[in-house]
Amino acid sequence: MEPAIDTSRVRKILIVKLSSLGDIVHTLPVLPLLKGRFPEMEISWLVEKRHQPLLLHHPFIDRLLTVDTLRWRKEPLSLSTYRELFSSVRELRRGRFDLAIDFQGLIKSGLLTFLSGAPLRLGFGKDDLREPWSSIFLNRSRPSAPQEIHVVDKNLGLLKPLGIDSRRVEFPLVFSEEAERYVTEGLSTLKLTEFIIINPGGGWRSKRWSAEKYASLADMIINKMGYHILLTWGPGERELAMEIASRMRKSPAISFSTDIPQLIALIKRAKLLICGDSAPLHLAVACGTPVVGIYGPSDPDRNGPYNPADIVIRRKVPCAPCYKRDCGAEPCLGAIAPQKVFEVVNRRLEGLR
Repeated sequence: MEPAIDTSRVRKILIVKLSSLGDIVHTLPVLPLLKGRFPEMEISWLVEKRHQPLLLHHPFIDRLLTVDTLRWRKEPLSLSTYRELFSSVRELRRGRFDLAIDFQGLIKSGLLTFLSGAPLRLGFGKDDLREPWSSIFLNRSRPSAPQEIHVVDKNLGLLKPLGIDSRRVEFPLVFSEEAERYVTEGLSTLKLTEFIIINPGGGWRSKRWSAEKYASLADMIINKMGYHILLTWGPGERELAMEIASRMRKSPAISFSTDIPQLIALIKRAKLLICGDSAPLHLAVACGTPVVGIYGPSDPDRNGPYNPADIVIRRKVPCAPCYKRDCGAEPCLGAIAPQKVFEVVNRRLEGLR
């Protein structure tokens, strides 16, 4: 398929990036490049409903469209599912898009790209697709990228057929004043000013370092550095934060509940964030908050913090990166000692002085 695209007749672009939160953050840098190159073009974004708050009121997005494929998969035979699906397709068609770009590479995203009715449908080369069969929904593609390339650069490469070849990377997040006020009040209640966030959760069980090790690390930071520790948590993760707190010798602060804009506002205030390969890590990079990443089954060269000043600690084992969601053996994360992470934390903080 011919990679070059004649943009002279392209007036409306649809970005298809449904999930996950961290992957959407990795796609944000395409927005300023598209708007800078084609200021008059209308840009729409199709996203999962649960991630909509990250993109709501974004100045570079003219229309934000949502789908709820998670609910559709849970209730595939429900009449309401079919009604919602047809309504979503009608809304897509109403956009009259000239070009749709599938940054997801899944069958569901490819199908939605096709159903948008856009005559030009651009996506990754077959070898770069997470589900290669999704290529049947495309009629333009980019040649496969090297495996070691970071996913941000891979996404930017998808703009080359549009005549955009730039290494300038910005993460244009939307900051909410209401969220800022909420976080200010929450931190005031906890009496926190200068603090380090530990976010122990993660979408995959295999990405989570143990509660015992996080507790040991947190105690080291409090005792040897004097920083306050704030344990943050997402949906279904508060018990994990409580378990870490119960294992610590010094009492940490446990965060108040946050939605996506509030989490961004909170991370922006932190001195440092420590976590695995998860959405908060990539939000921190986008905010400019220093990061120490604890990596196991995923490849930091591909999915690590994009800021070269940030540090990832990992144990190189023959089976990593495996990208398995669950691994009973955990030879990678299990071999990382709290003392080693503490040394990396100290090194990252020294880089700020």
